Amino acid sequence: MSNPIEDAMLTAEDAKKISDENYAKEQLKPIFRDAPPYNIMFQKELEDILCFFKSKFPSVGRGRNRIAFSIGKNYIAKIPLNEEGVYDNCHERLCYKNRRNWEYPYARCRMCGDFVLIMEKLDLKVNKKDLPDWVKWVDCAQVGYDSRGMLKIYDYGYY
Repeated sequence: MSNPIEDAMLTAEDAKKISDENYAKEQLKPIFRDAPPYNIMFQKELEDILCFFKSKFPSVGRGRNRIAFSIGKNYIAKIPLNEEGVYDNCHERLCYKNRRNWEYPYARCRMCGDFVLIMEKLDLKVNKKDLPDWVKWVDCAQVGYDSRGMLKIYDYGYY
């Protein structure tokens, strides 16, 4: 009998494919396959989600494609602002889900519905001078410490 968790894991070769832009877009196309044009239904749903989070939770950061909200003391919700933000959320979930195939420690996360990513909250007070060598490969050294003191990457979206 096969193990569904092991079956869902990417091989090291497949994990490297994720860094290819076309691969990421092709894998995520089914999300948008049956939807009306992006700027009609998709954008309206994202606006509704964003309005809900803005009314309930404090914003803790914003990037080009997503905005992050603090969900209590232990979690962050990353809300996409556009289609690339959805890809970023899916990419982060895929990287974390297949973390055994990667060299870097990713912050724990899971998808909530089709668009929202819930991630563990990290302590971002990091001394940039005392970081390990692998952090130089992380965009803008976006790392922080989890509740056990382990250094992890918190922003590893595709775009």
